Amino acid sequence: MNRALVLLLIAFSIPVPAQSQKPTGKATYQFTENERLEFPLIWDAETVRMFKDSEVDMKFTLTTSWIPGPDHKGMFRYKMGASPKKPPTLREQLNLPELYGPDAIEKLLKRTHDCIISVDLYDVDGFILRRFDVGFSFGTNSDAQIVGLTANNFIQMDAAEYKKLSASGAWSVGWLCDPLPPN
Repeated sequence: MNRALVLLLIAFSIPVPAQSQKPTGKATYQFTENERLEFPLIWDAETVRMFKDSEVDMKFTLTTSWIPGPDHKGMFRYKMGASPKKPPTLREQLNLPELYGPDAIEKLLKRTHDCIISVDLYDVDGFILRRFDVGFSFGTNSDAQIVGLTANNFIQMDAAEYKKLSASGAWSVGWLCDPLPPN
């Protein structure tokens, strides 16, 4: 018999240990406390007026989760978005093109992007747990117009600190912008 065929038959006759799979149904598997921290937590949006000379508020959104790491040094993951808060109907937006037209939105987002945007995380008692700066990228539509800002990043944080945040904590956004140049 051909040596290659004999080796192939031997290889297929060796038992392969079964791969252990984590049950996926919640009824059959109890998640550990740290595993629950891995589920995305969608926070209430924060709407702020960033510029005194603008009538348009900015809406910031935040989604967080935590994943374990070596030596008890896990990672706080976050996704953040920023966009102008527009009137609820397209008709209202079209009536104010100087505020909500594509050029006005793009100008406001570029101005916001030039600011240093920071996030403060608080525990249930309102004490600050952490402050960090957010580096935003431009979000564009199919016409390559800037329609929002987006960030997707992580920072080192242990599980105990994230638990303080996720157990009825809060967040807020802050910013530092250069003043407007003189006209």
